[in-house]
Amino acid sequence: MTDHKLEIIPILNDEEHGKKQLSKKRSLWSDTTFPQKLLLIYICAGQFTVFLCVGTPNPFLVNTILERKGSAIEGSILLQVTLISMAISSIVFGKYQIYFNSKTMLLLGLTCFTACQAGFGLLEFVSNVSVMVAAGIAIRLIQGIGQGAYVVAALTIICQEFKDHIAIVFGGAESLLAIGYISGPMLGSVLYNISRSLLLPFLISSAFLVPLIIVGCLLLKSSKCVNVNESAKILSTIRQPVSAFVAGSVVTTTGVYGLINVLGSTYMKRRGFTVIQIGAALLTCAASYGSAAFITGFIVNIGLKARRLIYIAGLIGIASCQLMLSPTQTMAGIFVSMMCSGVFGAFTLISGFGELIEQARSAECESSNVFALHSALSGIWNLATGLGAFMFPLIGSQLYTVMEYRFVLMSEVGTGLLLSALCALSLYGWQTCICTYTFIS
Repeated sequence: MTDHKLEIIPILNDEEHGKKQLSKKRSLWSDTTFPQKLLLIYICAGQFTVFLCVGTPNPFLVNTILERKGSAIEGSILLQVTLISMAISSIVFGKYQIYFNSKTMLLLGLTCFTACQAGFGLLEFVSNVSVMVAAGIAIRLIQGIGQGAYVVAALTIICQEFKDHIAIVFGGAESLLAIGYISGPMLGSVLYNISRSLLLPFLISSAFLVPLIIVGCLLLKSSKCVNVNESAKILSTIRQPVSAFVAGSVVTTTGVYGLINVLGSTYMKRRGFTVIQIGAALLTCAASYGSAAFITGFIVNIGLKARRLIYIAGLIGIASCQLMLSPTQTMAGIFVSMMCSGVFGAFTLISGFGELIEQARSAECESSNVFALHSALSGIWNLATGLGAFMFPLIGSQLYTVMEYRFVLMSEVGTGLLLSALCALSLYGWQTCICTYTFIS
């Protein structure tokens, strides 16, 4: 079978989209054409709206299940199950996006995500809690697949269209993601309090996605497929020891955020903090991440030294900021810890993505396969973020029954970084052995 790839600059519906960007010494706005500016706004709007929908059910879904005589575990599964299907589907989409195009994948992903968001609200009319949970899990699993298609296509577009300013655009997109995730629970709380049902929050939030689908159909252009001799192998993007360690640190960092979202509120509630204080603390973490992500993108874009320095600072910070928690916890300590987690996590993730891009580009890869390379990277990135956000809270919930919250955080962060380092060292040792054997032969 003949392999195919997509054009390197694929999706703007304008003749200027084929022009190369100018020198990266200029600003992002100066280096982009008008259609690219529209695309940038579109991607940021998509990040905000999708994660607004993701965060909408957080304040009320578990309580709704409890009110219907279900269990807290069932409610938690409904909230978290999209992460695992998003993670698994992302690696598949990252590998096979080369046979389709970014426009098709992005719009199909958005359409699937939107339909499932609206469809979940219809479970309000299902009275049997067992049937409701089973149907809800099925819908959320499919929604995770739609989200996987969307996030892989969106990240590939960022890599393809803004090659000289990837860190800046990625940081800005992450900031909008954080703002959307912050806004989602607030929107969900208001709509749920008005209706006291699942229907209104899910229908209203899904309606925000419809204009994105329509605009995407008009703005984006399907890529042309051309024949190539070979396509980039997905594992080639992480075969370097540095890339393996960075991927592991991404899993760990997103796992920290998963732990904070799932266990943080329980921890603060046990310490006697009010609902408003808990919400403000979680808001501080997300807001700090969004602000730091935007700024970090500009710092990382300066060059190699800046990127690696801020990455190292992020790793040290995310590993040590949990020391601010104590058995006699004060509200000030909570807020400082949350703020540091947001800032240092942004340092790690934004600079880490930039490092993965550079490591992948430095690997042996045909220039004609740049799209496949970026597609594979997008799949790997979203696999790592989804696994971290799903697995860490799952393991942490069990550990929390036998140890304090701060020790859960520290043990999981330490284990994650240690395993990342061991994986990187193993790859380095394997490559050294292969090189030695080849030299002797």
